[in-house]
Amino acid sequence: MGGSGYLGLGVVLIMATFGFLRRIARDRVIVAVLVLLVGSIGWVIFRNRPQRAARLRLSAGSAQGLRHNLGESLASEALRRGVDLSLIPTAGSETALDRLDAGLIDLALIQGGLDPRGRKNVRQVAALHLEPLHLLVKRELVAEVRSSLEALRGRRINLGEVGSGTRSLASDVLSFAGLEAGQGYQAESLTYAELEAHTQRDRLPDAVFTVSLLPSPVVRNLVAKHGFDLIPLPFGEALALDGNIRRDRAGPPNGPRHEIRRDQVDEASIPAFTYGVRPAVPFETLQTLGTRLLLVAHKDVSPEAVASLLDATFNSPFTQLAHPPLTHEVLDLPPEFPVHPGTQVYQERSKPLFTGDVIDAIEKEISIAGALIGGSFFLWQWLKSRYRRLRESGFEHFILRVAAIEEKALRLELAEALDLPALIELQDELGRIKAHAIARFAEGELEGEDLLSGFLAQASDARDHLTRLILHRRDDLERQARKQKRDAAALWREAVGEDSAPSVPPDLPISVPSE
Repeated sequence: MGGSGYLGLGVVLIMATFGFLRRIARDRVIVAVLVLLVGSIGWVIFRNRPQRAARLRLSAGSAQGLRHNLGESLASEALRRGVDLSLIPTAGSETALDRLDAGLIDLALIQGGLDPRGRKNVRQVAALHLEPLHLLVKRELVAEVRSSLEALRGRRINLGEVGSGTRSLASDVLSFAGLEAGQGYQAESLTYAELEAHTQRDRLPDAVFTVSLLPSPVVRNLVAKHGFDLIPLPFGEALALDGNIRRDRAGPPNGPRHEIRRDQVDEASIPAFTYGVRPAVPFETLQTLGTRLLLVAHKDVSPEAVASLLDATFNSPFTQLAHPPLTHEVLDLPPEFPVHPGTQVYQERSKPLFTGDVIDAIEKEISIAGALIGGSFFLWQWLKSRYRRLRESGFEHFILRVAAIEEKALRLELAEALDLPALIELQDELGRIKAHAIARFAEGELEGEDLLSGFLAQASDARDHLTRLILHRRDDLERQARKQKRDAAALWREAVGEDSAPSVPPDLPISVPSE
């Protein structure tokens, strides 16, 4: 089909579309359904439109700690959910809590077990992984310290940075064992970076405490490069029981704070071979104690932002970054701080869609639901049938049929040899389509004189194209008849089929070959 034919087809299709829309507009039922559908789609798009990212400041302790790496991973997942976290390193959990309470940061990943009193602006978002307390000593002291922590008396012990949760927990553990700073041992406060920077073993402390997820890079460095080994701390349950007694005897809420809430300390373990294989460090599963890693926020942080942050925490690869993987069950643990409203928002969203009460209600109203579903199905089928009838009754139905004939003719034209019977069949089908459309128009079933004119122009173009192809094939047959000295009409009948074909092509003269 030539360029003018394609142009004519385009014009006809545009006109047919406008005609179809006019017919649809006169059908009030379909208009109402379309308005309802468009309105619903618009509401969904508006409701789920992307929000501007919430910019929040998060502290996850020292930049050299494993907790800081965890914070970076959380920030990456949160950004995909519209929460832009900027990480601000601090000396540790105690410092982070004080800065959070003062409004200098918005969120913090902190060590659990720290006293919440006096920190009225801090809210708990979630309890996360259990972080074991590591006690490392130089290998020559291992046997003595394993027998009793009393062997640390008079030794240099690194408790962690001032302002860190590790320092608070380590001091409390030593106090529980009967050792007090300044009297029973020499307390040091080297940072992770300072511990890793030491190259001379004799200048390192005799013992080092650190609270960390597994495996701790600082612990690995001390074991591999400086000959330290881990010491079990198997009295986590006893420490927690002592914490219950202390809590019962606690003074007024605004009184002096204890450094550690012992009732929030749990038993923990470090698997064998975590920090070395030759030799095994530890050589068997090592019992110790630990506290929960907590995600806390300032009370004024948006509940929606907190809910999005929890979605990033529990519904992303972030759950797999530590062992065991995080599950929603940790949200049911007793909170150490007042719960942030955003946690409640997230829990409401995460509730199963069908609870027991909802199922009971569905069972009671099943007959109504069935009727609604059945009615909706029949309404949908009726609309589909009505739309089909409207479409088939319009000129576009005939236009598409003519376009299909043109497409078939083009394929025949591109073949190695023209299929004469197929061309004649297409020409007959085109005639029937044209006659049917004109009859429908005459009976008033089709509307639009302009559409009729466009359709007839398209049908004429298609017929001219088929005629040219048939004429071309006729010329080929005449040349073949002359060459073979045969009757052209006989050759024509052979080409189109003896039984079904006319003796000569319709509307086309056949010349007799000359001698």
